[in-house]
Amino acid sequence: MSLERTLKALNQMVEEGIVSDYVIGGAMAALFYTEPFHTDDLDIFVGFPDPQPAILTLDPIYKYLKSKGYRTEQEHVIVEGIPVQILPFYSALVAEAAEKAVKKTVGRETVRVMRAEHLLAIMAALSRPKDKARIPLVLSQDLLGILDGWRFTSLRFEGGQPKVSSNLLEFSKLRCQPCVTNTETIS
Repeated sequence: MSLERTLKALNQMVEEGIVSDYVIGGAMAALFYTEPFHTDDLDIFVGFPDPQPAILTLDPIYKYLKSKGYRTEQEHVIVEGIPVQILPFYSALVAEAAEKAVKKTVGRETVRVMRAEHLLAIMAALSRPKDKARIPLVLSQDLLGILDGWRFTSLRFEGGQPKVSSNLLEFSKLRCQPCVTNTETIS
């Protein structure tokens, strides 16, 4: 099992035009900003080459990875021993997170990783128990001072979809709300 080999296989998927781009999100992305903690998989969010199909399907990705000898297991594809969950850019927030992702290096592989503020916004929007537990972890374990002095773009919900606005707030003022409704702003 090798994260570097997994990322090499995923980078090859971009090089061959199966997807236009991918970005690491979820718990694995949070590990770039915190001390290690347990996660079961690698979440990647993918964009598709233009023009995007009228009906979005992940079948071409699964067929491609299967042709490379990887197998599926429930909602994951096992790539070089690591379970990978593949998700489309399903919202404007995720698309923005992908657009503003930062480059990181794992071994000899360069990957794009969601920025901490987007991870936090997505965790707050999902509001799952595991996300609620990780928000304080990301905020409190800023080991390298990455979040110090950062500005957090407030998260608003419009039409049921999270939307990041240009109203900048002090990042340190972000509070995890137990429930976010369509009209609340995390501030």
